[in-house]
This record gives sequence, C-alpha cells and structure tokens, in this order.
Amino acid sequence: MKKSRRSPSGCNSWVGPATRGCWRPAAAKIVGVLPERREDEFDDGRFVVSDFGAPAAAGMDVLRAAVRNARRLALTYRDERRRTTERICLPLAVVYYVEATVLAAWCELREDFRHFRADRIVACHETGDSFAGQAPRLRRDWHAGDRRGRPDTLRMEQGSCSSDHPSGKSASA
Repeated sequence: MKKSRRSPSGCNSWVGPATRGCWRPAAAKIVGVLPERREDEFDDGRFVVSDFGAPAAAGMDVLRAAVRNARRLALTYRDERRRTTERICLPLAVVYYVEATVLAAWCELREDFRHFRADRIVACHETGDSFAGQAPRLRRDWHAGDRRGRPDTLRMEQGSCSSDHPSGKSASA
C-alpha cells in the first residue's frame, strides 16, 4: 500500500503573511516528487532556515507584487546615515539575506542598478506604469553585473530607434 504524502511542518516567522501562506504548497510539491524512501528527509531537520535574521519589513507585499508584475515604484528611502531621498525605480528582485531583505532595482535617480534595504524603505507605492517589456533584459543585465549600459539603449538593440528610457523620458532629457 502506498504511503500518503504529507506536507512539511513548521513555518518561518520572517517571511511575512503573504509568503507564509505560499511556502506550504511549494514545499508540498517538492515532497510530492521525492521518492517515497526520501520524503521524510525533507522534514526531519536536515534542511533548516533560521527563524532569526532580517526583520520583516512593512510593505513587502507591495515590493513583491511590483517585482512580479514589472510595475514602476516610487520609494521614500532612508540610507544608513538617515538621509531621506525620493526614488523612482524599476524593481527587479527581492533578495533575502540573513541580515537584510533587499530590493534590487534600476534606480532612475542614479541611472544605475541599486539595492535598497527593505527595512529602510519608509514608504512605497506603484506609480501605475509598467516596464514589462524591459524587465527581462534589465534582470539579465543586473544578474550579469553589467553597470556599463543604460536602459535607454536596451530596445534599440532589438531594432527600435524610439526613446525607450524606462522613465518614459527621452534619452537626451
């Protein structure tokens, strides 16, 4: 008789309410494809994610949704010296480190890739603008560590000569 598959137990407190509900179905799928002789390994304490580390930051659901849907964000950001700036950015990824959760994004103010600690984002909201056509290329450039190119040249390589700056501004503005 085939043993019934079970979902792994436990939940990490730092992931936030929306993510907390998402990990269980994903973990159940992983357990569901493991050979029966190995499914207990998933939940027997061999694979552990600590409950300590980066504090849950407010607004994580907004950040994750903006990354997932390639929506431009307006941020109020406070740096390590407690200076506050207003930023418009194109969010590319949410990165979870033990010490901090970071938003990787193209920053229009700096015209470069930047990493924003989520716990230093004072306020954020979607602007209503999409950058879905540029998101895959920006993400590839960010992963490659390419700091040379500007996003206003991204679609020109694809045969378009129009002004394709992610901010909607002309490249000469």
